[in-house]
Amino acid sequence: MLLKIMNAKNTMKIGVFISYSLLATALALPDDGQITAIDLDKEAYETGLSFIKKAGVEHKINFIQSNALSVLDDLINAGEEASFDFIFVDAEKEENMKYHEKVMKLVKVGGIIAYDNTLWYGSVSYMA
Repeated sequence: MLLKIMNAKNTMKIGVFISYSLLATALALPDDGQITAIDLDKEAYETGLSFIKKAGVEHKINFIQSNALSVLDDLINAGEEASFDFIFVDAEKEENMKYHEKVMKLVKVGGIIAYDNTLWYGSVSYMA
C-alpha cells in the first residue's frame, strides 16, 4: 500500500531470501516500475521465481547476485545518486549502519528507506 500511495517506480531490495516481499513490491509497482534486487544467494531468489513469473512481474526485477555493499558503491560511483523512490533493507543486521550510509545517497528526497527485523534477538536493533 505504501508503494502505491507514494507512486514509487524505482525501488531497491537489499536481501531477497525467498522473494516474498520482492513479489509484493513488484505487484505494487506500475507496469513500468523497476526493482533492483541484490542478494548473494541466487538459489533462494529462484525459490520464489516461479511465483514471480506466474504473477507476470518478472520484467520488473533486476536481480543482482553480489555483495550488496559492493553494488551500492558501484551505483554511487556510476552517478545513481538520488534515483530510488523506495529502498527496503532486509540483509545482515550488523551491516545496517554501512547500508544506511550508502542508501542515503541513493534515495530521492522524499523517498523512503525501510528496514526489516528492527527487533533483533529480543532487542531493538540500532545503528551504533
